Amino acid sequence: MAADVRAFEQGAGRGTREALEEAVALYQGDLLEGLTLQEPPFEEWLLAERLRLRELAQDALARLITQQRDAGAHDEAVQTALRLVALDPLQESVHRTLMRLYTQLGRRGAALRQYQHCVAALQRELRAEPDDETRALYQQILKREPAHPSAIPPPPPAAPPRALEWKGCSTRTR
Repeated sequence: MAADVRAFEQGAGRGTREALEEAVALYQGDLLEGLTLQEPPFEEWLLAERLRLRELAQDALARLITQQRDAGAHDEAVQTALRLVALDPLQESVHRTLMRLYTQLGRRGAALRQYQHCVAALQRELRAEPDDETRALYQQILKREPAHPSAIPPPPPAAPPRALEWKGCSTRTR
């Protein structure tokens, strides 16, 4: 466990895409989750470590999203952003990132649903509304026309079949 924490911290510190991917793969939740001891000094240390590592994971995930998005790996960025929003559902900027990524991937419905997830999380946890930037992005996506099957250009016509050539054989009858 101590080796995993050290590897996680080192990967997050290096900051390359590969190192961040390895680091976030190591983060599987709160340190010593489920463990409780009735020792106040240990409990205080454990709580502080859990918070520190969670914040480091959130930072690593956010940096990884940026790197994946910049590299054009939008599907991977979506998965990373979903993991980050699961870790902290109150990060509106991550919800907006997901909305933009879904839109870029042509998944308008998923982008609109992500807004609803954001609204629900803010209402449930803070009894608050999304900020103006989030609402504006939602309206922008809402106004875009979804791709209709008729809007997709038809495939080019198929080439006419080539006549078969028989070499060495004659089809003439005698």
